[in-house]
Amino acid sequence: VFKDFCDPAGRFGAAIQAHQQNQGGTTTPPATGATVPCSKWGVKLECRADKACDWQDQIPTTCAAAEGCLNLNCLELSATQKASGFVCENCMLAGGSVTCTAGARNTASGMCVTTECEKHCLEPDCNAATGCFWDKDKCQREVCQYPTQTECVKDDLCDWNTTKVPAECDPKDCQHFASGPCNADDKCQWDPATDTCNPKTPDCTQTTD
Repeated sequence: VFKDFCDPAGRFGAAIQAHQQNQGGTTTPPATGATVPCSKWGVKLECRADKACDWQDQIPTTCAAAEGCLNLNCLELSATQKASGFVCENCMLAGGSVTCTAGARNTASGMCVTTECEKHCLEPDCNAATGCFWDKDKCQREVCQYPTQTECVKDDLCDWNTTKVPAECDPKDCQHFASGPCNADDKCQWDPATDTCNPKTPDCTQTTD
């Protein structure tokens, strides 16, 4: 009898788990791939850091999916979140995952979408388009391409790089907001304790012959 209470797949276990989650909150697993779909970015800063995406302040009035949440880039809640009694406004999208908290009231402030630059399939067309550049095999949105230091430092994603001649605006190191893209960057490592992406620290234990 007691085994069923401890088994999340059991009738009683599932009910207990749902009650516990409803008191605190639930989080869907974060995106772990080297690239994250634009629909998984729910915060303007993290969306703008991804050159494949762009942030639009205007949001649609309906979602293609019947149960899609307007405040979650039209993503649907997981079965567990629904079973726990959460509705769209109890949840927020950040870092590639949906987190729901009892009593929360979250509204949409915008939506992360695929950049218009990706419509350009040829390199000459891409490079001729304002705000776009050709990256390996597709057209992406320029990040931190400000011509002046004043404009550059106003953007939280950017640094004015004086080590280059002439100085120019570059993206800050390790501006990744999920573990997958962070760990795919050779210069960075994900800290699960703080859910942040940080520059790798030099390994002073390694020696060379």
